Amino acid sequence: MKKINNQQGNTLLLVLMIMTVFTLLFISLMGQTLSNTKQLSKTEEDFQAVSLAEMGVIYYKTAIDTSLNSLMSDQDELNKIYQLLGQKVIQDFGEITKDKIELIKTALKTDPSYSEFVTSEWLKRINDPNYFPAIDYLVDIDSASHSAFQIQDIIASNNSKEITYKFISKGINDEKSVNLATEINIPFSGIEINLSSEDEGSGGGSGGSGGSEDIPSGNDISNPGNLPTCGPEQTDFSNSDCQMTGEITFDNNDKVVFSNTTLKINGSLTLAKSENNAATDDSTLYISGNLTALNMNSLDRLNLHVGGSANFKNLTGDALNNSIIEIGGNASFKNIKPVLSKMYIGGKADIENINEMEKSFIFVNSDASINSIQLGNNSTVCVKGHLNLDNQILFKGTNSHVYALSSNNTSVVTDQEAYNNACSSDLVQKEFDFVINWDAPSPSTEYDYKY
Repeated sequence: MKKINNQQGNTLLLVLMIMTVFTLLFISLMGQTLSNTKQLSKTEEDFQAVSLAEMGVIYYKTAIDTSLNSLMSDQDELNKIYQLLGQKVIQDFGEITKDKIELIKTALKTDPSYSEFVTSEWLKRINDPNYFPAIDYLVDIDSASHSAFQIQDIIASNNSKEITYKFISKGINDEKSVNLATEINIPFSGIEINLSSEDEGSGGGSGGSGGSEDIPSGNDISNPGNLPTCGPEQTDFSNSDCQMTGEITFDNNDKVVFSNTTLKINGSLTLAKSENNAATDDSTLYISGNLTALNMNSLDRLNLHVGGSANFKNLTGDALNNSIIEIGGNASFKNIKPVLSKMYIGGKADIENINEMEKSFIFVNSDASINSIQLGNNSTVCVKGHLNLDNQILFKGTNSHVYALSSNNTSVVTDQEAYNNACSSDLVQKEFDFVINWDAPSPSTEYDYKY
């Protein structure tokens, strides 16, 4: 019998199987490709939404920076804050004296109520529309692709350490959106108070010779230090800087001249009576002990420091012109005529007559007994004790006053507040010079995706 061998059917079946496998592979590959393309497109849209939300964070942080810097340059608003802070300091500490300054400085640095008070006042102003216009609207970046961001759910708060802004920055890209929950902190570095030597004093008050800087302190004249020894018989000290030690006496026959002189006496000095005794001009006399001056000619541009007591019989001529006299102990004068001068007496004062006092300040740190006072312009007499004044004050000018804690004479101002304002060198200005320090704003962002 003849066999028939026909394999065409098997070949056709194999071809069909191969075509089916490749078709299935192609369909699977195309499906995966389309899925990857779709995922890539979705990732790109998400990335763009995140970028838009981050753009919103930067936008809002810049707005905060701008508002803060605008306030820092607005001196009027700063002065309002400083004034409120000064009022709080006075309310907490009462009358501000020098012995309280260090306590105040410490409180400003360590007491959280002060820093919280400041951050609260700054927050009110930072949020003021004048500095910080409303920006919680939709900011359109690209209208064609519907790309935008929006700041929303803004919460601003403060504590003693910082000002905090919490908000949502929403990035929108077509139908996709992402929310970034963001917190921006403005750290508060602290408060400083500046009290320079010009600021110390009463700050003026009623009357006086031109402000607290004119109040004699008893320490206005510096110790000249160690100087060369003066000549053994020297009486003319013109253009000399020297020192003498012991109980120094110039007798009736000595003509003593001080001109452009710095003389330091490590002990006491006696100037005996002489018609030509002790002419002075542009000089400094620094005496650690007592001074007895039976007769002195006009004192012009003299700085006289006496550590102990002083006894002046006569100051002749124009007497005391453009000079400073400071006496640590008791002092007695027969006649004085201060012009453009300051005088400090640390103990009791016994003065026969003050004549035509002009633009000068006399401060007595204890009781005083004065026969008569004639006041010209812009002059002040302060007695930190009882003033016994035999005659009524003769006012020959304006803006001049006599103050005392108590007096037998009704022409003397004895009101405690008026005395403090005009005479107390322990008081400081009620308008303080503050410095408020901030660190740079720092954002911290939490990513909260919502599609």
